[in-house]
Amino acid sequence: MWNASGYQHMGNFGEGGSLWYMGFHGLFSLVIMGLLIYGVVAIIGHFSNSNSGNIDPALTALGERYAKGEINRDEYLEKKKDLEG
Repeated sequence: MWNASGYQHMGNFGEGGSLWYMGFHGLFSLVIMGLLIYGVVAIIGHFSNSNSGNIDPALTALGERYAKGEINRDEYLEKKKDLEG
């Protein structure tokens, strides 16, 4: 629709309606951006190997010794307790 000054307006939202529409559109855009960012972070977190830096090499070696039968269960549990603090 064209108004008296020759400019076209988007539609009739009523008094203050256009502000409500702009606010809703802005909120909707923020929600969509938040979901996109959350999705990217979740995908990166899923595919990254974040636990590899947390493995203690001493505990790994102890587990290997126990698996090979070099130490018995009691020794393993005692040494594991010592290593974990």
